[in-house]
Amino acid sequence: MVAQHAYCPRRFHLMYVEGRWEENIHTLEGKDVHRRVDRIEHLLPETRSPGGEDADPEEPGEPDKSGKETETDDADPPPEIARSVSLGCEELGLMGKLDLVSADPEGGEAVPVETKKSRVPNTPERSYPPERVQLMAQGLLLRAHGYRSEHGYLYFAGSRSRVRVDFTHELESETRGVLAAVREARRATVMPPPLEDSPKCWGCSLCGICLPDETNALRAAAVADEVAANRGEAPSGEDGEGREGEGAGGAGSDVRRLYAARDRAMPFYVQEQGARVGKSGERLTVTKSGEKIGNVRLIEISQVILMGNVQVSAQALHLLMEKSIPVVHFSTGGWFHGMSHGVGIENAYARSAQYVAAADMGMRIRFAEGLVRAKLANQRALLLRNGRENGRDDAVAALAKRLRHKENRFGSLTEV
Repeated sequence: MVAQHAYCPRRFHLMYVEGRWEENIHTLEGKDVHRRVDRIEHLLPETRSPGGEDADPEEPGEPDKSGKETETDDADPPPEIARSVSLGCEELGLMGKLDLVSADPEGGEAVPVETKKSRVPNTPERSYPPERVQLMAQGLLLRAHGYRSEHGYLYFAGSRSRVRVDFTHELESETRGVLAAVREARRATVMPPPLEDSPKCWGCSLCGICLPDETNALRAAAVADEVAANRGEAPSGEDGEGREGEGAGGAGSDVRRLYAARDRAMPFYVQEQGARVGKSGERLTVTKSGEKIGNVRLIEISQVILMGNVQVSAQALHLLMEKSIPVVHFSTGGWFHGMSHGVGIENAYARSAQYVAAADMGMRIRFAEGLVRAKLANQRALLLRNGRENGRDDAVAALAKRLRHKENRFGSLTEV
């Protein structure tokens, strides 16, 4: 959470205030790198006994194979290695899970190691600010639990090397400032503005939700229209000419092309009466009388359609809810009975805004008007298209004219 806010406050708001999340190749690769680290949780050693297990040479926190970073006396006990250590501190208002801690209970020193899936950055510090802030926050947690922590390591799996980060007073001050900003951001109801023309947006999994360039372009256009109105000029677009080239970064910049993800998921229909839908790993299996009659991967499913007497196991239902894949229940003849789905959007502010809008009669009328107008326009287009094919142009044109006339006669919710 601390690293996310240091990386981008708007991303933090989307993730931890609105509860929005999307995966991409970078987040999936990061999860894969952390699989071994997160496999088992260890407790931070508190005894003077140095009986910790030795780690593999290739594990994060161990020196490179080329040589040791420090020489220790053979009589000194090796540090204890603890993985996936959960720590919290009420005074700091901070909780976290440390990937790896190299602790010396007898000497009272602990060194946190944070795993990153990427290669060592080509920067003077050989790391990025959010990574250093995250590691410093882990050092503060270790200090709160009685250990001395003067430095930590960033282990970059992409280059199989680690980078030392000293916990300086400047870094500690910066981290405490980020912690204070995080507490304020958790209570914020307004989303922060997006970054402007930042390279961070390219690899962000929430870029398709955040829409940084588009948001900045609209804001820039709104400011330009306000300036034009103050000068007595026509706003952009009303004179038939747009201000070409104005985008996210202001005049002369372009909105970067957004390549939408290709969703290959399709509805999964189960019509075999007496069938049962279960799960096996990340797949759904369909059986009948103990015989498997079908299976499909979850990534290929957009929704599950159950027709008639089809059972679904609790395990499969829970998995589908976790993946936000709805299960739709129909009768054998196709009558809709209901739908099972997960919590969905977890943003309390969005929920409250929906209830406020529902209580506003003007908002309800405008929403209903837009919906009905769209349906009438669609029906009118279908009538005109089909009327030409059937040679009934006059009758269809008259009906289409009546529909267009009705579109502009909404005054109350009853009329809509």
